Amino acid sequence: MGFIFYLQKITNYDECINNIRVSYGKKINEDFNIKQLETSQYIETNEEKNFIENIVKTFEHFEYKTSLLIYDGVKQGFEIEKWTNGGVDMIQTIQFEDFRNLYNVDKIEEELEKVAENFSIDDEIDLHRQGNDYKQAFSITESLKDFTEYHQDLQELSTYFKDKFLRICQENEKEIANNNYDIADSLSDY
Repeated sequence: MGFIFYLQKITNYDECINNIRVSYGKKINEDFNIKQLETSQYIETNEEKNFIENIVKTFEHFEYKTSLLIYDGVKQGFEIEKWTNGGVDMIQTIQFEDFRNLYNVDKIEEELEKVAENFSIDDEIDLHRQGNDYKQAFSITESLKDFTEYHQDLQELSTYFKDKFLRICQENEKEIANNNYDIADSLSDY
């Protein structure tokens, strides 16, 4: 009998929030009525936050500035930015339809491979040479050299990204473990 009563209690959303009713010593407003329990914002776990931090650190290792793409409160991808050796600002977008792929290094690696494969040196030269300032600053030979080097950077990023990411994760785990040992040592002094 008690089990049935418990099931009725947790399914009555008029009397609870997130299946618990806790007052923390304060009077609960009995007129408060929850019609729907949902949010459009995804709330990351600590593990997911650490994952994203390590992804950003990995991009930084390859000298890419990283910005998160957030739509309707949900992280959907990254914009990575790097200047070519000749001084052209290049921005690549890595975006996922399913936000969960953002927390999967294999999916990120696949997208980076696509970015590197789809990068066209010819298209970049054509695009940038449409501007008179660029034409005056760069010869075709200089443009070819500049964008070839940038393409090599993209290929290096896609080839070594996962390995570097895993090394960064291991370094962070060791650092956390060392910090925990230091805390434990300081407590054992008491």
